[in-house]
Amino acid sequence: MRSRIIRSLLSLLCPETCAACGEVVDGDVGFVCEKCRERIAWVERPFDADNAANKRLYLTIHRTTREEEGTTAQEGRETLAVAFAHYIDKGLTYNIVHAFKYGHRPNVAVEAGRMMGWRMKEEGRFVRDIDCLVPIPLHGRRRAKRGYNQAELLARGIGEVTGLPVESGVLERRVNNVSQTRQSAYGRQSNAEGIFKVRFPNALEGKTVLLVDDVLTTGSTLGDACRTLGLIEDVRVKVATFAVAGGY
Repeated sequence: MRSRIIRSLLSLLCPETCAACGEVVDGDVGFVCEKCRERIAWVERPFDADNAANKRLYLTIHRTTREEEGTTAQEGRETLAVAFAHYIDKGLTYNIVHAFKYGHRPNVAVEAGRMMGWRMKEEGRFVRDIDCLVPIPLHGRRRAKRGYNQAELLARGIGEVTGLPVESGVLERRVNNVSQTRQSAYGRQSNAEGIFKVRFPNALEGKTVLLVDDVLTTGSTLGDACRTLGLIEDVRVKVATFAVAGGY
């Protein structure tokens, strides 16, 4: 009874708002209201091999593959990367990401991660062989300024639903590279190369890991992380992001 009264008082003083539109919502609704949930540009078939995230990351990691044929060569290829919403500048997904990345709403990232986890659990095949979740790390100075790592919170939400452990300390960001938001594709690639290192490779040997991040843009940062983890003996890497830029 007492806790219910406290929650009611808190909701009056600090009401929950939809991360997409900003309207006040009931605390039980989740990170977006029902209206926005229907309007968000969700990825229709996120686990298909020809989804935008999978094709983009494949081309980033294997840039020279079949360039002469002008094809992504995705037919028959398994899904190694998934994203769940299309990221459009100033759109609803943009607002959600901005809320948990710059708006000091870490709870939104956890809830978005839970949504990702439920989608993965319902689909089944994508997470069946995964051993652990590895969030893309922030540089120490950037994390200290923000107070948290949004990718780690997304991974925590996924882990709550799937039961997979989160390994936050195995991948380290050794370079505090500049923001990628306003850079060209070439600039992002140059900016991302060689920025990660693995601290405890033995912890991941022989495992399948799921790299977790907020948005896949060109795939440069995630591609570099995949290549870095790929140096570990007998490791296999998959990728999950809340959103993917473009890709219609």
